[in-house]
Amino acid sequence: MSEKRANTKERILQEAYSLLLVEGIHETSMEEIAEVSGCTRRTLYRYFPSKDELIFEVVIRVITEWNLVQQEIGASLSGAGMDQVEMYLKALVAHMEKRLDTMRFLGAFDFYFQDRSNLQCSDDVKARFNQVSHGGHAYLRTLVEQGMTDGSLRYSGELDVLVSTISQVLWSFGQRVALRGNQIEEEDHVSRMKLIECQIDLYIQALRQS
Repeated sequence: MSEKRANTKERILQEAYSLLLVEGIHETSMEEIAEVSGCTRRTLYRYFPSKDELIFEVVIRVITEWNLVQQEIGASLSGAGMDQVEMYLKALVAHMEKRLDTMRFLGAFDFYFQDRSNLQCSDDVKARFNQVSHGGHAYLRTLVEQGMTDGSLRYSGELDVLVSTISQVLWSFGQRVALRGNQIEEEDHVSRMKLIECQIDLYIQALRQS
């Protein structure tokens, strides 16, 4: 890809993400994305043949950035494996709190696509999406394995199931809090973020080797 095409694609992705954050996935059209990106509808479709593919590309970029944050968090950890799991999860929650707009967007993405079998995007895009989506799983698994090795963590079930459960529930809870945080606080009279922090505490208490 030429430098000009790469710059155009980058601009489209940045403008699309900014618009999607404000307007929402359902409400945003390809025509609106083309307009804010400073290109024609025809040009937009040369880079992204469908709205599905464009949105997936945006989400791939968002999750890739989150994976980099997770790596930065991981590089700062020390101590026993279970201590690192606790610090890692709590640092992720703190980052979520700073990026609730992104969590809302990812929640809307999950709702919009769900388990659709008629996705209009290439196999390459779907494969790259699956790869980046598992980035956090791999790192969390490493920390859990370290805890099991050094004896600070105990779990007798399937490791892959444990890692997926912690990761999937944390992300789902984070998205719900981002989407319905004000209503949750009015209904339950508790801080939205304290709910996620409580969830992490439950994991830690259940897994820590006494």
